[in-house]
Amino acid sequence: MAQVLGLVETSGSLKLKEVLKHRVTSECLSIFNVNGTFRKAPESKLQQKLTMNVMPEPDVYMYTSVIDMGLIWRLTTPSIEDREKEDGTKYTWGDYAEKLVNFVRKRHMHAEHIICVNDSYDQNFTIKDSERILRQGNLPISNVFMKEEDKFPSSKDFHTLLEKPENKIRLQVFLQKEFQKKTATISTEIIYCVVGSTAENLATNDVVAEFECLHAEADTAMFSIYSVLRSKGYAEAVVLDTEDTANYVQVAYVAHRTQGILCVKRKHQLIDAQCLCIEAMSASMIPLHVLTGCDHNSGFYGAGKKLTAGEVARGARPASRMWYAAARDPRRHESFGAICHSICLW
Repeated sequence: MAQVLGLVETSGSLKLKEVLKHRVTSECLSIFNVNGTFRKAPESKLQQKLTMNVMPEPDVYMYTSVIDMGLIWRLTTPSIEDREKEDGTKYTWGDYAEKLVNFVRKRHMHAEHIICVNDSYDQNFTIKDSERILRQGNLPISNVFMKEEDKFPSSKDFHTLLEKPENKIRLQVFLQKEFQKKTATISTEIIYCVVGSTAENLATNDVVAEFECLHAEADTAMFSIYSVLRSKGYAEAVVLDTEDTANYVQVAYVAHRTQGILCVKRKHQLIDAQCLCIEAMSASMIPLHVLTGCDHNSGFYGAGKKLTAGEVARGARPASRMWYAAARDPRRHESFGAICHSICLW
């Protein structure tokens, strides 16, 4: 491209200023990719800048788990070994539901309350839907009606059917029935929530009105539920079972501003939320995540999360005026410095 521009410039046949003043692409490339998707750095990079201080699994006192069910769906996708049943029969939707419920119980065996939080999929259209369509194309996806005795689809087909909101709604209902069967045999209280719709105690079939969250998705609803628990005087530990970077960002902020033990379940470990970052840094975590790209907006100028977090962390420790001076250093890239400066001012 540089060679072509050089030839055009020297030939004098075209004036580059006249040519380049017109729109070259249909998208603004400082915040969007050519295909229209958000331009943002991998969100997981931000987690690499957090301190994962492992806490022992509590086995003496009880705690409450608040679970992102979208994560559990993915973690319990049956492996090849799961599908090869000893009796030679097919692996069914009933087998999958049983595996998922047992997985949740084993993952939180000491919990006195388990609150399953499901996303709302009855919205007509979301930003996430738009991103998915732009990345993968709007291919037709068939309706799937889950029955216990029906054969479970392949891993690829399973993830494909989850691209259709109606299939996700049917899966939520199907799994709720399986959880309800288990409540008769366990002492743990299970509350099954669908964001913006219902929250039900599966043991008593009572509606838990305080957990009926009117949020866009489970990410923020989990913190609304946490707030309700603390406001009702619940003093034991609360564990958020999620791997979403947006939740790590929020939990780092919340842990420094509320009373009580707050943890994040990371694989087989419990992470102390208050140790994820220092209090001064926690104040900048949410704007840092937003301005470098999250689920609902683009990152600016492709500024990476890990690099930006490192720069902001250096400003969070000393006096703020030292950071502002560093951000204005002319040796730094102008747009990057502006982003870091904006995060600190936020």
